[in-house]
Amino acid sequence: MERERTVKANFKDKLAEAKLEIASLKNELKTVLKREASMAKLFEAREKAVAKFADSWLSREMAKLQRAVTPKKRRGRPRKSS
Repeated sequence: MERERTVKANFKDKLAEAKLEIASLKNELKTVLKREASMAKLFEAREKAVAKFADSWLSREMAKLQRAVTPKKRRGRPRKSS
């Protein structure tokens, strides 16, 4: 009878410890999931910004190339024809 009481008390103590650990693990999981979601948003925004920059840079560089390739008009006095 006494042994059962000690076993029961020991079991209750271990159960209480387990419940506390489960609660702390749940809180930790919640914070980790929040951090993961915010990091995903951050990386998505970063990818959008990089893509936007790359598009604008590429269009500027292509315009520069297009201007460099087109023939330039000659300015100045008209040439005398002989």
